[in-house]
Amino acid sequence: MGKYQNLHESIKEEVLLLLSSYTPQSIKTDNDLEPALLYEANKLLNDKLTFLKLKLELQFEDNEITIKKYGFNKIVKFINPDNVAKQYHIHIEKKWKQVNDPIKVQHRLEEELAVWANSYKLHSFEELDKAENATEVFIREQKALIEARIKEAKIECTKIKNNFSDYSDIRICSKYRAHNYGTIHFTLNNNQKYKKHLSIKMPNVIYYIKPEFRSNNKLDKFLSEATNVFGDVWVVE
Repeated sequence: MGKYQNLHESIKEEVLLLLSSYTPQSIKTDNDLEPALLYEANKLLNDKLTFLKLKLELQFEDNEITIKKYGFNKIVKFINPDNVAKQYHIHIEKKWKQVNDPIKVQHRLEEELAVWANSYKLHSFEELDKAENATEVFIREQKALIEARIKEAKIECTKIKNNFSDYSDIRICSKYRAHNYGTIHFTLNNNQKYKKHLSIKMPNVIYYIKPEFRSNNKLDKFLSEATNVFGDVWVVE
């Protein structure tokens, strides 16, 4: 394990230990996905997380490749560090990936193949292992078919890469596998509004301080003298 990876893992342990003292909101979006965990950070937690981010990334000396691989955003999705939000709400929406640029598509073909092959093989083998009354011969035959399907996909991937210009259009798009994801819409103290997707792979943290009620002397005086008879009904006799 390299120096940067060791540092990354050390900071990750500190972050998770820090967050263990807080209770997150669990935001369930899709039956096929783990829920997103959202933590509300007060100023103390915001400051501690900001310190850990600096402690980690100052060691990278602005090396963008290292930051991309081992940066703080690979540990926790800190939505608005140092910029307190005065309000926010969660919206559930469909999300999928789409890559249209031919150069990017060509570069990502093998990565897409590897991700699909690993997931397909793992899921298929797990389902076979759980199959009741399946004979060893049947399982062995099915696993051979799975391996053959992956081999066919590798051949097709090579064909596409070697003859890329022969195709009228090639895209990477997961719309038919779109899932529901949580999106957080929030407003900062300067009234600027933003939205970001919540991660299901790591904790999400929003720096949020709930606004105090606006002062209303007449109402406060009434409530101090009134009796709550039911629901939101108050009376002064």
